[in-house]
Amino acid sequence: MPVALMLLLALSVHGRVVLDGSPVPGVTVSIIAPERTAKTTTDAGGQYWLQVIEPGRYEIEFALDGFVTERLLIVVRQGGNELPDQALKLKVAREITLECASPCWSSSPKTEWDRPACYEYDLDTALEHGAQHGDASAVGLLRQRHDTTFTRAERLRIAGMLLGRAGDDSAYWKELLQYAENAVRFTGDDDATVAAYRTFCAAKDIDERYIYTAYGALDIAGRDPRSHALLLRALDSRDQGIVASAIAGLAAQHDLDALPAIEKVLQQHPDDARYVALMLRLFESEAADRIALKYVAEDDREMYFESRRDPPSP
Repeated sequence: MPVALMLLLALSVHGRVVLDGSPVPGVTVSIIAPERTAKTTTDAGGQYWLQVIEPGRYEIEFALDGFVTERLLIVVRQGGNELPDQALKLKVAREITLECASPCWSSSPKTEWDRPACYEYDLDTALEHGAQHGDASAVGLLRQRHDTTFTRAERLRIAGMLLGRAGDDSAYWKELLQYAENAVRFTGDDDATVAAYRTFCAAKDIDERYIYTAYGALDIAGRDPRSHALLLRALDSRDQGIVASAIAGLAAQHDLDALPAIEKVLQQHPDDARYVALMLRLFESEAADRIALKYVAEDDREMYFESRRDPPSP
């Protein structure tokens, strides 16, 4: 090996970035020193490799949107310069479902129908944060995660993150819409619906827990205007959970024109209206409030308005 190459390799810094012991791709790793800055990005295995000009003391920085930026001082010597694993910490809060249950498992999922491992969930949440702030590398990493993640629920969540951010997002949208349509199609406990659903699962050779993944897809797809027709159909469901998801989606799209259709549903199903009407708070609209207050129980009204991000006008 040429001497110059041996010296170059000897003055390299190598290591790995992890979250809860699992590799974190896409982290920007920089060596910071006067007139001696070097920068790289961790690969799919969380590995990085940086070269420096000469031995000495350097500051190394690890940065990724959604994580706390970490810095430490290192001493680069001739010979091996492999650093211990660098752990990152999240600075974004983990999402909580409406039932206040964790959206992820602390251990690895056993089947594709389970919730994802929390380290994967947190990583994808951080990448979404980066994508929201225009980080193109985060979008690329989300594409990779979509294709390689194990659980179906997390795959669909990532598909939702890529809507509107992945250039041609038609494949991601088609995937979400298929699940969302089946959530509406197979909701119901009547014999005909149950039989149709079991036939569907048998024909596709899929677990009957598919429907729970489909419910999640409906919530994700509902934020996209392309779901509008499906959400209006979902309002006709006899399942109050599906109706609530439809109202939440229409609120996310701020479709005030849908309010008459929603009020019609509340009038037709007064037994469920007390609970479903609470979803109207998501519109953050006085027009929606006027409808909701016809059905929301007196002891729920304080909670209704406290949960509004924007309080109504006096």
